[in-house]
Amino acid sequence: MTTVRAMFWSGRGGRLTSPGIYALTNKLHAAGIDVSFYGPPVLQASLNAQIADLNAAFAGGQKIMLGGYSLGAMTAIEVAKLLQGLSVNVDLLATIVPAYGVVPGNVKEAVNHTIYGGRFFIWPSDRLDSFSGAATALTNIHYRDKNHVTIQSDDRVHTDIVMRARRLSGG
Repeated sequence: MTTVRAMFWSGRGGRLTSPGIYALTNKLHAAGIDVSFYGPPVLQASLNAQIADLNAAFAGGQKIMLGGYSLGAMTAIEVAKLLQGLSVNVDLLATIVPAYGVVPGNVKEAVNHTIYGGRFFIWPSDRLDSFSGAATALTNIHYRDKNHVTIQSDDRVHTDIVMRARRLSGG
């Protein structure tokens, strides 16, 4: 099995407002994924350490998985962009209702779980797009029966993300 190094970021309120994403990271850990959980706001010094950790994991042959919920999903997208500048590939980007985002070309696979209609507060869309010409396999999955808060705890979302992580690890 291939080692996967994963990092997930919570929504704005950390564990208090993002219990579903915290539970997801526990499920990933139980599935044998080396995962860390972070809550915004992300300080630059902390972010630099996270980037260095991912760069070292990539250099060591580990696969890279990034993900997050709400503001944390946007953080994951931004981290993927920073890694692109270091020529580090992201094997899987798993987001849950980001306000917006464009998946950078260094991401091999991206899955976005979002609410049907894609509107929350003033944001125009929870749908992700990929850069023109990017090799990213991008899937947007919409849920009609969830809202911005409840989607993070949905078993269908967790099952899909854990399944993709297991596949990435060869398990």
